[in-house]
Amino acid sequence: MIEEATVPTITNAKPALPISPLEFATDAMTTPTAPLPHIVAETVRASLSSGTPLVRRNPQAVEIGTRPLPRGGRRPGRGDDCSRDLGERRDESARYIVKRSKYIVSEMNYARINMEFRKVQVTGGNSFVVSLPKTWVKDVGLKPKDAVAVITQPDSSLLIVPRKDIRETPKSEAVITVSQGLDKDSLLRQFISYYLAGYDIIRIASGRYDASMRTFIREGIRRKLVGVEVIEESSTGILTQCLSGYVDLPLKKAVERMSIIAAGMVTDAITALEGHDMMLGEEVAARDDEVDRFYHFILRQLNIATRDRSVIQEIGLNSARDLLGYRLAVKSAERVADHAVYIAQETEGVGGLPEGSLKKIQEMGMLSRKVFENSITSLLRLDTKLAEETIAKTNEVLELEEKLAGHVLTPKMAADQVASVKLMLESVRRVAEYGADISEIAIDLTVKEPQII
Repeated sequence: MIEEATVPTITNAKPALPISPLEFATDAMTTPTAPLPHIVAETVRASLSSGTPLVRRNPQAVEIGTRPLPRGGRRPGRGDDCSRDLGERRDESARYIVKRSKYIVSEMNYARINMEFRKVQVTGGNSFVVSLPKTWVKDVGLKPKDAVAVITQPDSSLLIVPRKDIRETPKSEAVITVSQGLDKDSLLRQFISYYLAGYDIIRIASGRYDASMRTFIREGIRRKLVGVEVIEESSTGILTQCLSGYVDLPLKKAVERMSIIAAGMVTDAITALEGHDMMLGEEVAARDDEVDRFYHFILRQLNIATRDRSVIQEIGLNSARDLLGYRLAVKSAERVADHAVYIAQETEGVGGLPEGSLKKIQEMGMLSRKVFENSITSLLRLDTKLAEETIAKTNEVLELEEKLAGHVLTPKMAADQVASVKLMLESVRRVAEYGADISEIAIDLTVKEPQII
């Protein structure tokens, strides 16, 4: 029994299958003891928060406005006062739920339950028109002549998103206050966090002028971030603005450039082994900052797209699911660049290896690089066949590592040289394994999302 005094729980003497919140609302409101709409909404909220399933209270009520029949299938007769009152109450409940259905759905919007059926109308003979719910229009702040984005989804449904960027909107601004004892690295990490969150203007407010800290922040911004410019600097702080956006550099193009740099780093790190070229190894480490710049820029785009769904297709993706896939893929690409640096750092440690052993390590390295390059191609093209071939190549890298470990490592080698070889082989293997991870993401993204009818 639903009562207004408390948030009710619905039980059933007989076992019943769980039903959807909207079915539950219909069921509850078409019973002889139909409650007020906000009571039904509170019941749904309590169920969602506690995990308790909702079950059917009146099995004969199948849709909003249906008049349920009593047991036996006979409608209430006029000669029976009790039956007449019951029938009138049921009719009243049915009419009541029809009148207040919009209110119930609005109340249950808290639980993301919002479904309305609206008729398609024809105007001018060729244009099909569907009106927008008034409560939704008010909630998102739409006004006459404002525009909305109508986005076709993979399941043939339409997604309507307010295009706030069509109207003049103020740029988002964040202020980082430099507290006493805050070190330079922590300040730079905070700045990058606000950049990734999508802020347009980031201000660093400091009570005292610290030349070394400001120089460090400027250099860190230049090395780690794309499109951030210092537009004002004074004794009280630094004002920066993020100028580049997804229109200037689309996401897939940024992923491609980032991957080209990372693959080039792997190639040069492996090449540096042949002549023990320390300068080339240092250059590989310096290029890691370029990969980080693209990595942070891509994360910023993905974060912006999670807040504004209309951006998803503008950056070249198909659905919100792609955001997670690309988030994982670019992290793997960034880690490939890190392992290229690790390989370059061990150039000096493997200096005493025979030329034949170095050649085999180089072959393994080039195979890993090829795996990574093909994985990125399979992701950008959503090529399942190439992704499967890339994963198979990764197994060849693993087998080659086992053979090299037994061939290169000998009891006569010094301990530090053994460590360098092991670390190098591990990093080369990890390049291929990250490539396999990206290929798996490519395969996942080729699968269509289930259609909910």
